[in-house]
Amino acid sequence: MIILRTLMTIMIKIVLACLAIFAGIFAVKFLLFPAVYFIFNMQSGQLKVVEQFTTLMFIGLGYYLYVKYYEKRRPDELTFRASHLFYGAVSGAALISVTSLLLFYLGYYEVVSFQGLEGIPIVGSTILVAAMLEEFLFRGVLFRVIEAHVGTLFSLSFVATLFGLLHLFNENTTVVTAFSVTLLGVFWGGIYVLTRNIWVVGLNHAAWNFSIFSTGIPLSGNEDWRAVAPFESIYNGPLLLTGGEFGPEDSIINIIVLLISVVVIFYFAQKNKAIVGFGENTTSPKSEKEV
Repeated sequence: MIILRTLMTIMIKIVLACLAIFAGIFAVKFLLFPAVYFIFNMQSGQLKVVEQFTTLMFIGLGYYLYVKYYEKRRPDELTFRASHLFYGAVSGAALISVTSLLLFYLGYYEVVSFQGLEGIPIVGSTILVAAMLEEFLFRGVLFRVIEAHVGTLFSLSFVATLFGLLHLFNENTTVVTAFSVTLLGVFWGGIYVLTRNIWVVGLNHAAWNFSIFSTGIPLSGNEDWRAVAPFESIYNGPLLLTGGEFGPEDSIINIIVLLISVVVIFYFAQKNKAIVGFGENTTSPKSEKEV
C-alpha cells in the first residue's frame, strides 16, 4: 500500500510538472508566435531565433510555477550563478572536443570546406532549447521527483537508462548507442547532483551538442544540420573509433572520457554529501548550500 501510494505521488508530480512545461511551449508555438507572424506578416530567421528564446523562457516559467504553487517551495535549482553557468557550458564543449579534435588530428575526421556562419543562429538556438527542454524533463522533473522518494542512485540509474533507450529512436543508432547515451544520462545526472542547478546541466548539454554541430560531423544520428554547419567534414575509419553515422558520442574515445568524468563527478558529489540516500529529505539538499 505504501509502495502504491509512493508511485501515485511520483506519477502525479511528474504529470503535473510536464503539463506545466508543455503548456508554456504550447502558448508560444500555437498562440503567441502565430499571432506575431500573422500581425507582422513575416517569418524571418531572426524572428525564429526570438521564438526559440521565448520558448525557453516559457519552459522555465512553466516549471517555476509548478514548483512554486504545487510543491510550494522556492525553486533553488533555477538560480542563476554566472560562474557555474560559464563552467557548465565550457566543460560541455571541452569534453566532447577531446574526442572530436583527437579524431581530426588522427585523420579519421577531415574538414573539407568552410560553409559559413549563416546557419548558426537558428540551429544554435534550436540546440539550446532542445537541450534545456531535455534537462528540465529528465533531470528537473523525472530525476528530482524520483530521487526525493527513493534516493539518488536508483533515480539516476532509472532516468539515465530511460534517457538512453529513448534516444534509440534517433536515426543511425547502434548497439553502442544504447550504452554511450545512457552513460551521457549518468554524466548529466551527475552534474545535476553536484550542482543542483538545471541551467548548469542544460548549458553543458547544449554546448556539447553545439560543439558537435560546429564540426560538421553527425550529431546524435542527425544528418540534417550538417548542410548548414560552419564546416563540411567527412569521417572514415573503424566505427568504434569514429562513432559512424551517429557521431562522436558513439566513439570509444568519448566513452572513456565520459567514464573518467563520471568517476570525478561522483567523487566530488560524495565529498560534498550531495548524494541522497533512500528516504532522505531532498527539499533543500546540503549540496545546494555548499556547491
